[in-house]
Formats: sequence, structure tokens, C-alpha cells
Amino acid sequence: MRVADLEYLKAMNIPTTAQSYFLSYEGVLSEDVLDLYGYKLRQYMRGIPLPQKQQLQAFSLYVEMMQNMIRHSSEEVHQSDFNGNNPTHGILGISHEND
Repeated sequence: MRVADLEYLKAMNIPTTAQSYFLSYEGVLSEDVLDLYGYKLRQYMRGIPLPQKQQLQAFSLYVEMMQNMIRHSSEEVHQSDFNGNNPTHGILGISHEND
């Protein structure tokens, strides 16, 4: 993971913290986006008092949701990528409450 990628995520995250989202994304969905935001999610969860089992459940849910959006979204981008795939477009928002 490049430092520039992490800085981009940090800058993008600033407006959403006021809305209680700690992670948000709107754009083209791909396995790379899944990996990048998965890394960000794991980093965030390390800083909150959440049992390991719940962290694993939350991460598994994130991966499943993203994979479903990547594979089954009806919002296809009209331009194929270099592999000939039609990328999808979506919105992701994750928040955490201290309940």
C-alpha cells in the first residue's frame, strides 16, 4: 500500500467524520478498492474497544457487501477497463456507535 493512497483516504475521510461515518467511498468499485478500504477498516477497528470476534464479523460483512456490489451492481460504468471488464459504481458508508 502506497503512502499516497493512505493520504488520499485520510483526506477523503475528513468531511464524513462530522456525519459519524468513519469510512466512506463513492466511485468505481473494484477488488483494489475493496483491499484499500479493507485495510482502512482494519486500522480503524484496532483503535476501538471491540472484541476480536466482532471485529472479524464486521470485516467479513464489509467484504461480502463490497463483493456483492462489485459483482452484482446494476450501475455499470460505461467504459470497460483494460481487462475488458465493465466496472461498477457504488457508494459505501460505514459508521460506528458507542453502544
